[in-house]
Amino acid sequence: MNLRIMRETIEIQLGGVVSVAEFYAALRRVVGRCNIEGEKQETMVILTDGANSETVIGEDETVIGEDDRIIGEGRWASGFIWDSLNFALALPRKYAKVLSVFQEGIKMQAVPYDKLQDSGASDLYYTHVSNHLYFNSDMDSSSATLRLRARVDYTMPTAGTGEYDGMPDFAESMITNGVIAALYSQPKHYDEAMLSLHRAQFNEDLRSFNYGIIIRNSHTQQTRYMDY
Repeated sequence: MNLRIMRETIEIQLGGVVSVAEFYAALRRVVGRCNIEGEKQETMVILTDGANSETVIGEDETVIGEDDRIIGEGRWASGFIWDSLNFALALPRKYAKVLSVFQEGIKMQAVPYDKLQDSGASDLYYTHVSNHLYFNSDMDSSSATLRLRARVDYTMPTAGTGEYDGMPDFAESMITNGVIAALYSQPKHYDEAMLSLHRAQFNEDLRSFNYGIIIRNSHTQQTRYMDY
């Protein structure tokens, strides 16, 4: 999404100048609401084998993290922290929901923590509590490749960035209406009628967006894409 064009389009709608600061504040507010109320795309994350990468399932696109891990500097992708005392892997907060964990291409079984404690290293078990994955052996010293299938929060846009690719392109109309509504709610641009109109349109757009993501995720599950 070209944010410069979006801001210019919004200025035409509001009939006045929208500063970069207020535009990005409104934009972040909209993305924040999408993270609370919006459906997330399913993502496959490579946790171990030398690259901090995420692949959006169902799309031929790999998103490389901003602080890419250099091969040889450690086992885990950047942002993931291993706790050797508890055999636990702390996940970045953006991983909103863990769906599956795979070890060497085999899907592991999610079990209660007491069952995990009673299991042996040969049992492909894990326990998910809050933002931690607990294992029954020291995965840090293992050479096994681990992958995580999850739903990930949409990234917040950075002020001054000309392009935003943190959400699917079909979300652009929804985001634009959301930003317009957010700006109309501010004292500088306040217009009750226009606020009501664009707020209603954004809510409708969000419902359509969520339905589109649900359909995509459902199709992904039916075709078992990248089912290791």
